[in-house]
Amino acid sequence: RRILHALRLGYADSTAQTYGSGLLVFHVFCDAHRFSEEERSPVHLNVLESFISCLLGFYSASAVSNIVAGVHAWHSIHGLRWCLDPAEQQVFIRAADRLAPPGRSKRAPLLVDHLLALAPVFDLSVSLDAAVWAALLAIFWCTARCGEFLVPRLDGFDAQVHIQRQHMRRERQAGQDVLIFALPWTKTTRFLGAEVFCGAHDGLADPFKAFDAHFSVNSPQDSESLFAHSVNGKRRVLPPAGFRGRLKIAA
Repeated sequence: RRILHALRLGYADSTAQTYGSGLLVFHVFCDAHRFSEEERSPVHLNVLESFISCLLGFYSASAVSNIVAGVHAWHSIHGLRWCLDPAEQQVFIRAADRLAPPGRSKRAPLLVDHLLALAPVFDLSVSLDAAVWAALLAIFWCTARCGEFLVPRLDGFDAQVHIQRQHMRRERQAGQDVLIFALPWTKTTRFLGAEVFCGAHDGLADPFKAFDAHFSVNSPQDSESLFAHSVNGKRRVLPPAGFRGRLKIAA
């Protein structure tokens, strides 16, 4: 049991959720084709090849890769033999790329002009607005991922992974004020973490003013999530769903 727990901890929450979705697709496929438990655990090569073949043309190459990786991870966690040769797996992924359905067109980037248009909509005396605005400017000016600043769920805060108030500091470098965020975990460095930073900016999109407002209204404690705020008198973290939901309303 301890070994299983240790292996599961090797996957980030977002990765585990993605792999879990892929594993569900696999089991639905096996149920639909009435493959026995013995044929799917460990999976027989002909079953796995049939499964991957059924994905081609319906999913992007990256989606197929993630689905197969989810089934592979399930085998690894439970110490089950994996039958698919890496070279053959790559052949399937290349086929998936060629047969992939048309993807979505690229969306326009977020620009400073968009921030300036959004700024008047946010009431920085309101707890949620102050937290969302500070988070938006930190992510934008640091060119960071949302998942590196936000907590995935309301009950998902992990002090080993998520940035806290104590991980942010202000310094003066080369004659300029700088906000420095010591991220405990990033997608690329994992638990080695990384420091990202941003400087002051004139006007409504200044991250210094945004954090001054956030700290004045929400006063997160050193060990709290950086964007902790209050809703109906209860302390909450800021998850991506709440963050994006507020931005959609503002837009």
